[in-house]
Amino acid sequence: NRPIDLQGWAVRDSAASGLRPLNLIPASVVVPARGFAVLGNTANTTNNGGVPVDYAYGNVMAFANSLDGFVLLAPDSSVVDRSYYASAAISAQNGISRELLDTSFSNVNMDSPNWADAIPAAVYGQGGRGTPKAGGQTVLALRPTSASATAVTSAVAGYRLLSPPVAGLTVGTLAGLNLVQGVSDEFPAGGANLFTGYTGNGAGSNSGYTVPASKSTYLVQGRGFFWYMYTEGGPGPDATAGTSRRANLPLTLQADGYLRTADVRTSVRKADRAGATDQFYLLGNPFNESFDLSGLTASSGTLSEVFQFYDPTNGFTVRTRVAGTADGTPADDAAVWEGFFAEFFAAPSFPFTFTYTAPAPAAGRPAVASRHVGLVLDGVTTAGVEVHDEAASLYFTEGATEAWDAYDASKRTPPASTAALLAPVGPGADGAAKSLAQRSLPYSLIAPVTVPLSLTAAAGTYTISAATIEGVPSTWEVSLTDHATGAVTALTAGASYSFESAAASASGRFSVTVLPGAATTAEPGLGSAFALAAVSPNPSVAAARTTLQVSQSQTVRAEVYDVLGRQIQTVFAGPVAAGSSQSLEVASGTLPAGTYVLRVTGAEFSATRTFSVAR
Repeated sequence: NRPIDLQGWAVRDSAASGLRPLNLIPASVVVPARGFAVLGNTANTTNNGGVPVDYAYGNVMAFANSLDGFVLLAPDSSVVDRSYYASAAISAQNGISRELLDTSFSNVNMDSPNWADAIPAAVYGQGGRGTPKAGGQTVLALRPTSASATAVTSAVAGYRLLSPPVAGLTVGTLAGLNLVQGVSDEFPAGGANLFTGYTGNGAGSNSGYTVPASKSTYLVQGRGFFWYMYTEGGPGPDATAGTSRRANLPLTLQADGYLRTADVRTSVRKADRAGATDQFYLLGNPFNESFDLSGLTASSGTLSEVFQFYDPTNGFTVRTRVAGTADGTPADDAAVWEGFFAEFFAAPSFPFTFTYTAPAPAAGRPAVASRHVGLVLDGVTTAGVEVHDEAASLYFTEGATEAWDAYDASKRTPPASTAALLAPVGPGADGAAKSLAQRSLPYSLIAPVTVPLSLTAAAGTYTISAATIEGVPSTWEVSLTDHATGAVTALTAGASYSFESAAASASGRFSVTVLPGAATTAEPGLGSAFALAAVSPNPSVAAARTTLQVSQSQTVRAEVYDVLGRQIQTVFAGPVAAGSSQSLEVASGTLPAGTYVLRVTGAEFSATRTFSVAR
């Protein structure tokens, strides 16, 4: 609140070899009230990258590319302030300053979550990034008093994907709520049940997740963490010392801290993802109120529109956002304490920054047309373990393509030890087939499409259910085919198919076929646009027939497709007169046994009929 003259004060740096000699400041260097002064080894802006320096200390200090720090001492030799860094992560970012995020917490450790790289907009001098002689651009607005952030868990023990909703929370905060173990100072002999970061690829003993160093490790706002919650008296690790730390579930997650009222930014350096090839990042809602996912942006790359959440009851689930401003609806919101995985459609370049726009009133974002077929896999393994997976959906929307795009989402393996996975298969970023949590397709289909399903499950009894059928026209036919048995199940809302599985992987066993019909009027009858009879006999051996009538003369085309969406035969192509009957004959004697689709298209209608061939 008042100016301070640094004349007579001293500065020094600290390397691994110990403290370097003091550098006494002999001249007047005034720090204005609520202002800044900049110290550097030279005041020549031509040589120092354009930094405005108030005092040049020369070569008496030389900051190393590894362990080093800065110490400020008063005239009585007492330490006023200090900051250290323990790795080369700071200097590895050439021309980028590190900035203090929150002045209410310690600034001693520059490697801590309370420091971040300067954002790209903070450019000075000859292209450096930072804010010399000004407040850091990454400093976040805080409410002046702390407040409590509360959420209630489900009653099921298991992993939860969470995120700190207030600043100042540590691993120790969580240890006061439920069991934390495997940390250096919190039951280190027990297996780790808390993971506060994700380095990519799912490699290593912890599947790509990082274990916090100690109870004093800060939980970074905007980042997620996986935490296995135990319940009193329930099964769990053999850490008897930690048994008392378990809590009855459901548990109220409640913690006090500083609330964020402005945008939240968190930086990502290449060192955070060394060797990673996947494009998943473990993030979360940094606010003490719901956060619209459209408010998340990245300074590099292109984020997918699909985000994946996790809880012990439902496993991974997907939420698809519409890029833009907040829409005021909860369908694509992250709740308080909720974490999530974000995936990049186009990979970012390092370093980059995630920005969370502070929650704002709804801006009336226009709705985007979409259609959704959501599948759920439930089962019981032969060992008696119940499994569940519902991150398996087909999503038809404007702007989507049959290739990899921003509405596709890669399939993630849950942290549970026993799991069953059902996933639509589609092209990945490199064009190769991969298992997806969500497969996107064009909103308006013209030809039938078949999507293979991959199944990974231990031996057991399973059921695939159509949990969600939204926005699908009544003229569309959606079916599930079991290629091992030949069974075809119409996927209407609530429909299901049960089966036995003896294999750990059955990637070619199932597929979903979508037959897009678009009749302009109801059928049958010549009072309508057309009338198309069922294919008979069904099943057929040598030949199958149907009859078409149209109310208006037009050119008609009839084609046969297999369940993989491949065109097999052209049955008819030519004019059909109004009111006349046109026989359509399929040469089924040349077809292998299986299920087929006859698609008939005219100028005023489109219709499909499903039939099978027996041998």
